[in-house]
Amino acid sequence: MNLWMRLSHHPNMVPFDCVVLDEVRGGVVGFTSLYIPGGTLEDNVSRTFKLKWCKQLMQLVDDLNLRYGIAHQDIVPRNLLVDEATDNILLFDFNTAAQIGHQGTYIADIVARDIRDDVRAVIFIIYEMITRDLHFREDDWAKLDVSMVQDIEWVSHPDVTLDHPVAEYRSLLNAWVKGREEGKKIDIYTDAPEYIDWPMLEKQVIERKTANGGVYKQECWDFTLRRDALARGEKVTGWQRPMQSTLKGDYHLLANGKLLDSV
Repeated sequence: MNLWMRLSHHPNMVPFDCVVLDEVRGGVVGFTSLYIPGGTLEDNVSRTFKLKWCKQLMQLVDDLNLRYGIAHQDIVPRNLLVDEATDNILLFDFNTAAQIGHQGTYIADIVARDIRDDVRAVIFIIYEMITRDLHFREDDWAKLDVSMVQDIEWVSHPDVTLDHPVAEYRSLLNAWVKGREEGKKIDIYTDAPEYIDWPMLEKQVIERKTANGGVYKQECWDFTLRRDALARGEKVTGWQRPMQSTLKGDYHLLANGKLLDSV
C-alpha cells in the first residue's frame, strides 16, 4: 500500500483511491483502488493483443526497476488490466513488491538474487499472449530461463489477434532485453534516481501450529490478513464494498457493510 499510493500517478498503474481507517480501534484496515472495467489480460483473451501494450509494459518495468528502484515480482497476466478509456495497460497488486537489494524488505532475498526478475516476467507474458502456450507455468519459476522462449520459434495461436506481425513483437522484445543486459544496473534501490522509501513495519512474535499439532514461535512483520483473523474467530471491521461492476441502481453503502437500495 505504501508503495502503490506513492506511484499512483503513473499512467500504467491502477490508480490508488483511499486508505480505510478503523476509527474505533485505530489502525489501517485496508485501502481501495479505482475500478477499471475490461478485465485482465488473463480474463479477456479475445481482444487484440497490441504492440503498444508491450511497449508500455517494458517502459513500466524500466520505470519500476531503474527509476524507482522497485521490483514488482508478480507481473503476470492476471495482474494486468487494460483501461478501455485510455487504451493503456495497467499494473496492480503490489503485495510482493520490494526495494531492490534491500534486505529489510519483503522477500528481498529474491530481489537481491535476480533484480531482472520483472524483465523475465515480461518475456514470458508476451510469449504466452501470442502463442497461448501456458506449460511453463507448471515449472519452477526459479529455474525458468529466458532462453527457453527466446531461442524457439513463436507461432501465433489461431484464436489470437495481433495488430502487428509476430516478428515485430519479437524484434521489440529482443532489443529491450539487450538494452537491459547492456545498460544501467541497479544493485540497491538507493542507486535509482527517484528511489522510493516507505515506513517499515514492526516485527512481532506469533505462535504457529505444525502439521502434527505442535506449536512454535515465529518472528514476522506486524500485520494480519483478514482471512486469518476470521479463521481464528476474531472480530474484524466490515468495510469492503461489492465490486462497482456488480452494483445496479442507486445504492448507499452503510458503515456496517450492508447496501441500502434507495431506488
